[in-house]
Amino acid sequence: MDRDLQPKGAVDSHETNEGKEKLEVQEQVPTGLQEQNAQATQETNNTPGPKDMSHLEEWKDLMVNQINALNAKIGREDFTAVDSDSKSILRQLEPTKAYSFSTDGRREMGISILESLGNVVLFNLRHFDRNAKYLDIACYCIEQAVTFIPPEHHTYAGWNFNLAKCLQQRFEVTAQLKDIDDSLNLLSTAMAYTQPDNPLLLREIELVGIAYQRRFTRLFQSEDINNAIQSFSTALSIAPQGSTIIPTLRIRRSELYVSGSQAYSATAIRVFQGTLINSAGHITSNFSD
Repeated sequence: MDRDLQPKGAVDSHETNEGKEKLEVQEQVPTGLQEQNAQATQETNNTPGPKDMSHLEEWKDLMVNQINALNAKIGREDFTAVDSDSKSILRQLEPTKAYSFSTDGRREMGISILESLGNVVLFNLRHFDRNAKYLDIACYCIEQAVTFIPPEHHTYAGWNFNLAKCLQQRFEVTAQLKDIDDSLNLLSTAMAYTQPDNPLLLREIELVGIAYQRRFTRLFQSEDINNAIQSFSTALSIAPQGSTIIPTLRIRRSELYVSGSQAYSATAIRVFQGTLINSAGHITSNFSD
């Protein structure tokens, strides 16, 4: 994933931001296949012979046709076929892992095609972000894609970010806490491989805050609220002046302060009620004596 592939938005759990969220999912996905294939060819040091190049071009055309067919099936919501064909494409790409970079271009082209598959899968999340079956397919594809990318590759952090975001979207539908835990682990990895001056770092930190915020809605643990507030505060501290993300971060942090206050009040009431009940029981027992 090139610089223009770096995610430009973050998942929002609030209904008022659903339209924006879906557009942001579209922005974060990889660019067109032709541009990436051209770049992959330029990056190879050892140019393959005419026969090899012909074979690579035929393979590329075959894969492009399969990905285009996959996109058509997603449009028809044929999820059984989508699941099968996605796995088939990933299996066909599997041998490219064995090739070294900058040899005959096969590894670069494999990643290029893989990014096009990710493009299709993530692009369609705009339409199926509340569909558990499609979210399973999307998470599986991106998870497998990460295994193709070595940590030293410049797209590694971006792929981990995309998978973390995909898992959080699935959590919104299935409420499986494991998705949030896995998302936080992936974001930790992504941040470890993101340079301090990379704009992606800001989005990663924001998504960490969103993960803690979402987990709080299930577990109601004060630690999650504190971690979320800290994440949004950190994101605000590194956001460039005038950045469009600043108002969103401030709103998120304010919501957490309110949620934390309400949670504290509710806990205090429960403790007080428990004290009254215990006291009443103690008084009753004294009278019975």
